[in-house]
Amino acid sequence: MTTKPKVVEKFDVIVLGSGAAGMTAAVVAATEGLDVCLLEKDTQIGGTTAWSGGQVWVPGTRVAREMGHSTDSPEAVRAYLSALVTGSERDPRMAAFLETAPKVVAYLTRHTQVCLRPVPHYPDYYPDCTGATVSGRVLEPESFDASALGSKLKWLRLPLPEFTLFNDMMVAREDVPCFRQP
Repeated sequence: MTTKPKVVEKFDVIVLGSGAAGMTAAVVAATEGLDVCLLEKDTQIGGTTAWSGGQVWVPGTRVAREMGHSTDSPEAVRAYLSALVTGSERDPRMAAFLETAPKVVAYLTRHTQVCLRPVPHYPDYYPDCTGATVSGRVLEPESFDASALGSKLKWLRLPLPEFTLFNDMMVAREDVPCFRQP
């Protein structure tokens, strides 16, 4: 990036990485009035989240329930994670994740221009595990007009080529099959 760095001796929060987790931490801290330093080792922002098209696994969100994915429950998510991660049912981080992750999605919706929606017909990675669902836990950002970013658009890491046209034009995931038709 070619902007002149801001010289500050002290920050309230220093965030490493600009993927979904890092960027969310930075945005929430800044929205709450803290002085934030976001550090990214690459020349573009987005991390591996950009390569995935911005998809995140967040169970139990209000937006999923509003879009008809009402069969999910904290118990089902606990069962799913417990089947995959030994000892997770006793780990306080699982309870914290299950309680906090949906609140983070709601916070982003209220305080930013980020709008996430469930990816239709996108099952959990291990669909045969206890507690797995066929859709509703994987969220993706809704399409937006990237020209609103102005000159900062060049800072964004492009998604994988499979999610672009002509090697640099981003397209919505649901539109990709239309462009692959013979």
